Amino acid sequence: LFEGADDLPGLTWVPRPNGAPRPSTVFKEIESSYGLRFVEYLSRLLLNYDPASKVWWEQKARELPPPQGLLGTGIGGSTAEEVRLTRLGQYSDFVAAVELSLGMNFGKDAAGAQRLLEALKRQPYARSVEVKKQLSILFSFIDGRLQPTSGIKELLTEAENRTLASG
Repeated sequence: LFEGADDLPGLTWVPRPNGAPRPSTVFKEIESSYGLRFVEYLSRLLLNYDPASKVWWEQKARELPPPQGLLGTGIGGSTAEEVRLTRLGQYSDFVAAVELSLGMNFGKDAAGAQRLLEALKRQPYARSVEVKKQLSILFSFIDGRLQPTSGIKELLTEAENRTLASG
């Protein structure tokens, strides 16, 4: 779902299939079920821990034009504000892609939230205590009717047990 991601390992551009709902419809459904706070937190979690997302983010950073006066050289064609706004746009694109992926691959119901949690727990980076805690925080943002409470409890138990075992 990421434009220009075909060259990156783990990320591919997926066109919207015929008959698939319009992105605006998916956004409304996901935001009414999970909430924008959840989607943004999930996006930040992916940017921090998911290797393919990190590579995409780093590549987008390398595409930025240097700001004017970089290191006092006077080289660069963009103001710091233009660079900041471009980076914000890149982040917004990423969040939108995550939101669309969430809607197209997991759905907006409690079963979808549980499937997402299970998919995230299977990722290699989810073995760390820190990520288990972050996933618990993430899924606590979901409305109680959809919240995978047993999965959250399991994550916290695993994180606490590992903390006690290593402490």
